[in-house]
Amino acid sequence: MKTNGFDRAMRYFVREAELYVLGTIGGSILLSVYMWLIINIGNFFEILDKFPVSFFYTSAVIILSITATAGQRWFPMLISLGCRRKNIFWGHLLMLFLFILQTLALYQLSGFISGAEKLPLQLFTILTIDLAVAGITTFLNIAMLRWGKIIYILMVILIVAISMFYGMWAGLYAPSGANSSVLLIEQWPILPRLILFTACLAVFTAANILNYRTLSTYEVKA
Repeated sequence: MKTNGFDRAMRYFVREAELYVLGTIGGSILLSVYMWLIINIGNFFEILDKFPVSFFYTSAVIILSITATAGQRWFPMLISLGCRRKNIFWGHLLMLFLFILQTLALYQLSGFISGAEKLPLQLFTILTIDLAVAGITTFLNIAMLRWGKIIYILMVILIVAISMFYGMWAGLYAPSGANSSVLLIEQWPILPRLILFTACLAVFTAANILNYRTLSTYEVKA
């Protein structure tokens, strides 16, 4: 992969981003059906009303997975194939950005398709949450690269626990919407929300700077 390595890495990660987007759509449909079944078996088209919230929760879990498992999936595999570390870093970051941008667009589109007058969360709030999730789990990935399997086991437990929590949370609170604690952010004045966004962006940036430095000296263990 050293010849035209940058282009090959970019193409690979773009393809991965699209697969994750498709997986998010499928997972969101299944979660919407699940919420429809446990809440009220009525008009089948009520599933459309639940899709935006399902899509938000599913995309957040996928972002967690993309960043938390990088050191177990992409880094060792691509390094062993001869891909340069800087190409892996920028390709992985491109994949994350593509996924976030596309899911934000699809979230907005889902509201239009469902006919919702107002979506549960604004795009700015979702972006803030996405950056927070990606930043924190990137730090976890760095810890795994430095300290090994113990951190990896803790990450797997964390991913499973958060996934279960998201599923129960969506099932319980999606119908009423306003009961979800995430929506409390929507009620904040603009300045605290900007401060929160800046803090999440700072965490995300710091995590990726440290991730780049860690990856630059990372060696695949036999």
